[in-house]
Amino acid sequence: MHGGSAPQVREKAAERVAKASIMEVARQHGMPRNVSPIGALTEELHRTQGARHWLVQQVAAHPQHPNLLAVYTAERAHLASLAGDMMRGGVDHRRAVLSEQGLDAVEVASSGRCASWGLTPTATACDGCSHVTCAQRWNGVGG
Repeated sequence: MHGGSAPQVREKAAERVAKASIMEVARQHGMPRNVSPIGALTEELHRTQGARHWLVQQVAAHPQHPNLLAVYTAERAHLASLAGDMMRGGVDHRRAVLSEQGLDAVEVASSGRCASWGLTPTATACDGCSHVTCAQRWNGVGG
């Protein structure tokens, strides 16, 4: 039996073909990933705005093209609907709250680090700094 006809060679070839097929489907449709609802809406808003911007240029170059006008109208309606849904859902407010919570967590962690160095926000080396400055001073970085 020729080496290319051996069962294990055929199995490996079939595996390579199957893997290539799976990778092509993943390339076409994207790989699953974790994304928050706010992140997904924001990404879709940006994607839609980018598509709408490109379509504006295409419609300007081909004003009588009926398909471009139809797609432009649909993307514009989708953008308006999405933006309205995001406004009604308070996405910007939620994003601001999450950002503030993240900053608060950093502040607590930084305060703890400064305290572990024997410094407080009232100490001379810290003098009410953002704690990043304190860490830079403590490590000899910056002024």
